[in-house]
Amino acid sequence: MLLDTPMKELLFTTVYIRVETAEGGATGTGFIYNAARGDASTPVLITNKHVIAGATKGTIRLMSRRGDEPDLGNPIEVEYDDFLVLWEGHPSNDVDVAAMFLGPTINRAVAAGRQPFFKMAAPGLCPSDEDLRYLDAVETVTFIGYPNGLYDQVNHTPIVRQGTTATPIELNWNGTPAFLIDGSVFPGSSGSPVFLLQQGIVRTGTSVSIGGAPRLFLLGIVAAVMLQKDTGQIVVTAQGPQVRFNQMIDLGIVYKWTAIDETVDALCAVNGVDRGTLHELQPPQAPHPPADVTDGS
Repeated sequence: MLLDTPMKELLFTTVYIRVETAEGGATGTGFIYNAARGDASTPVLITNKHVIAGATKGTIRLMSRRGDEPDLGNPIEVEYDDFLVLWEGHPSNDVDVAAMFLGPTINRAVAAGRQPFFKMAAPGLCPSDEDLRYLDAVETVTFIGYPNGLYDQVNHTPIVRQGTTATPIELNWNGTPAFLIDGSVFPGSSGSPVFLLQQGIVRTGTSVSIGGAPRLFLLGIVAAVMLQKDTGQIVVTAQGPQVRFNQMIDLGIVYKWTAIDETVDALCAVNGVDRGTLHELQPPQAPHPPADVTDGS
């Protein structure tokens, strides 16, 4: 697969996550973010707190590498015991974002003879204050992940969906570092990165360019879907008896890039790492190493 567009590259920022808890199993999405600043590279995995809550074991799935390209249909699965201890959450209980260092996982896969292929979202993709001034109240957004645990079972690529912002990006929804999107957000989409990708007609400041370079921003991470709560009782209408159930109203909560960066700061702090010199250090080794590295096909 020739990765000759930004959208193709974004496919390989995501990671399929499967956890085991006392209540059973669940799936979610994570994405790879560069914790280092500048030109350095220190990959961390970002997801939601609720995706990993109560996890005793966990599995993450990366794509394997063939030369300089992804080896489609040949994933790498890394299984962890005591998965939960690897993660650090955002300091605020109200912000549903968590992060873990991915270096030990990658090193484990390489030691087992498997070369992972991935792309990283980076702080440089996050909008600046100046960028925010010129984002509209309604923008098209793209989010990538594994809704209901679904993915291309042959190529092992994620599912891409689009929607629009439902509240302005620059405003904090209900006083939290979040905004709403209008899109088909389902369980399993939790942890999906949300991007603004403008191609063709691009607004930069007060001017508009046609056919210019694409503009790409990392806006945040999907955390939840809003539900319309019904009682499940039988009601009588003009059309006869009906049963009402809970239903999704296609509004998703997205925690902003600022919350992601704050979570990475917390991860570094708890591990005694100076983020400013992160590129000079090896990421902390996992206190409980992965149980195994397997072919995830």
